[in-house]
This record gives sequence, C-alpha cells and structure tokens, in this order.
Amino acid sequence: MLLLLAFTAPLLALIPMPAIAALLVVVAWSLFDAPGWRRLWRNSREDFAIAAATAAATVTIRIEMAILLGTILSLVVYLHRTSRPYIRVMGFDKGIGGVAAGDTSRAGGTVSTDRPFVVCADVPAPLPECPQLKMIRMEGEVYFGAVPHVADHLRELRSTPGHARHLLVMAKSMNFIDLPAAELWREELLARRAEGGDLYFHRPRPPVLELWDHVGYTAELGQDHIFATKRIAIATIFERLDRRICAHCSVRVFSECAQLPPVTVAPSD
Repeated sequence: MLLLLAFTAPLLALIPMPAIAALLVVVAWSLFDAPGWRRLWRNSREDFAIAAATAAATVTIRIEMAILLGTILSLVVYLHRTSRPYIRVMGFDKGIGGVAAGDTSRAGGTVSTDRPFVVCADVPAPLPECPQLKMIRMEGEVYFGAVPHVADHLRELRSTPGHARHLLVMAKSMNFIDLPAAELWREELLARRAEGGDLYFHRPRPPVLELWDHVGYTAELGQDHIFATKRIAIATIFERLDRRICAHCSVRVFSECAQLPPVTVAPSD
C-alpha cells in the first residue's frame, strides 16, 4: 500500500469520489455478517457484547476511537478470564480400572490396581482422598492478576480442619508465571513447611523452571520436589508421610499403601 501510494498517487487522485464511496459501502456491507453475529451470540455472550459495542461506537464516534474502545474491552475481558485460573482437585475414580490399593477383591476374575487420575468434581464417586497428601491441577497462567485468586484458594486448602499438609501441584498446564506468582509459590512453600508439610510439583513448564532458577526458588524448593511423572511423585512423597497417621488410616488410596501393616484402631483419649 505504501508503494502504491508513493508511485501512483496522481492516478489515484483521478478516481471520482462516488466510486470511492461505493467501494467503502461494499467493504462495510461485507463486514456485516449476520450468520457470524448469530454464532457469536450462541457461543460467547461476552464476545458478542464487545463486538456490538465496537459496532455501535463505529457509527457514532470517530473510527480510531471505536477501534481503541474495542481493543480495550477485549483486553479487559481477557484479563478477567485469565485472572481466575482453574484449580482442580485430583484423585482416582472408583468406577474406572478397579480397586483401591491393598484391596484384594476381584473384578472379572482379575485383581486390578489401575486407577487413572481424574478431576474429582468430574466423576460421581472418586476414591476418598489421602489425609496427608492433596493433589491439585493448575490450568492457566499464574500472573500478577491471578495471584489473589490462586492465593485465596491455596489458603482455603490450608485452613480446612484436618487438611492435608503435603500438596502436589500438577503444573504442566501452568504455562506462564511472573515474579508475583513466583513469590506466591514461595509463600505457599514456607507456609506448608511451617506446619510440618511440604510442596511438590509435577512437570512444571520450561519457562516456569527458568524463572524459578533465576529467582532462586528452585534451590529453595529442592530439585527432589520436582517430578517428571505422577507415579514417581507419589512414590517419593509417600516415603515422607507420617507413618503414625498411616497406621490408623483406612483410606489407603495409593498403591504404595499396600506395603503398610493392617489398619490399627487409634487409641481413645
């Protein structure tokens, strides 16, 4: 376009104004996509509202201000969406794969201990959770705008009576963090260790690890708290659990629990 304007400006000046006006009408009409508006209404009311506001601004105020308004509205909606990343509690499904660890009952003539990880809220009957280890999955970026939401959720997990002191964060869907988010995880680590527990991560993304290395969080956390697989993570954390609690636990949700002695009744006060 720049080359066209630079070398053909005298010729373009000869185009009649009515022809240019007709061209603009054709372009404007092609932008009015009624089926597209209907799809936008069905799929996303927020995006529809942004498009409608931008369209209204286009015909009422200056075009550059209308474009700026649409951009700002899109940014505000994006920040609102990303400021509340999903935090899913993970567990094992009773209805898929068979039996809990240590259960010798038979299903179909064979003993099965294959229990895939599931989001507890997505299945009707997940296995009871380990009283010492909580497992969550982070879904989305954790940046300065999302820190209050994530911090409130982590604080809520720690404030529940009888909460699990160890926390395993499945972080492969946590694609990005910034410095406030790194400080958030440092505070969670200190809080967990202050109450006798600990914090662990499964498959954090390379950009996350790079920032942690840069600010010294990896050294503070410990490389032995970062795991490549869930199986290795649970097997390692299991060795760090309080055996006094395990002795009276009837949940025994992990396959490693099968090596524990039979459940004993906790002494009464």
